[in-house]
Amino acid sequence: MRIYFFSSTPCVFRFASVYTAKTGIFPVYAEAEADDSLCLTAEFFPQSPDLSAQVCVIHPSFFVSPPYWAEVYRGDGFYAVYAKRFPSAKKRRKRIVRAEENGVTAEIDESGTVTVSQKASFTTDTLPVAIEDAEIRFLRNLIFIQGGGLLAVYAPNGKRLFFAQADEFDFTDKLRTKTVLANHIQTALCQTYTLTEEGFSRTECKAEAKLITDGRLLLFALAEAWLTACDYTPYLSDSLLPKAEMLSAYLGNAVKVAPCLQAERENEQSVALCYREAENVYAVRILHAQIRDGKIENLSLD
Repeated sequence: MRIYFFSSTPCVFRFASVYTAKTGIFPVYAEAEADDSLCLTAEFFPQSPDLSAQVCVIHPSFFVSPPYWAEVYRGDGFYAVYAKRFPSAKKRRKRIVRAEENGVTAEIDESGTVTVSQKASFTTDTLPVAIEDAEIRFLRNLIFIQGGGLLAVYAPNGKRLFFAQADEFDFTDKLRTKTVLANHIQTALCQTYTLTEEGFSRTECKAEAKLITDGRLLLFALAEAWLTACDYTPYLSDSLLPKAEMLSAYLGNAVKVAPCLQAERENEQSVALCYREAENVYAVRILHAQIRDGKIENLSLD
């Protein structure tokens, strides 16, 4: 069995106590026995002095339930392990951001714990992901905490009403957010939410994307456009356009796209579509495209 390793930041990689190569966006791989005897240590040492190492034991159970900082991708005859998060190596004082209005105090610390208090009562809530460089604003009797591309909204009683990605927002009668995704087509998601008793409910979503003209990225651009509900028809040939509406049924419930580890043939492009199986665990299927005259002429899914 082949196991690929890659990471969100350049790392020196050690597998089974042997330094192999550097990891990053380009993976390294190792061969291992695909049975219950598998028990080997994988270590990622970031080149940045600001980040600490991540260490894990590669065992059959790892591929089913990886640690929070890693993602596992399962393909035909291989696994890929992605080290996506690294702890800070710096010891910092605990930073707390606090704001107050009309007798209501809101604060958030760097771990993502939010405290809302008024008079003699208070509530606490821990966000799934900490908000970096957070700022707190009070708008129309609600508490808005924004930073690092994330937005959380709380009621004065401490109930969390909203938490999602948002680079920009405004709130009048409705909450409107704009999020620019870090993908090849620079997708901008503009979403509108209405406040209900349970929280903010999305009522509208519009997606805009940059049209990719680099022929080497046609299939990647099509997959990203489809995943973000953008128009992908500019990448299809005239013969494939009549079947454009069938794409969602054909590709299924894929949640992300990644570079393909397989070699591509002439006039063909391939990407890996990832299907969520569990927390941080994905099955991988390979999407192939035949290219002619700068358009996608045929699609096949392994």
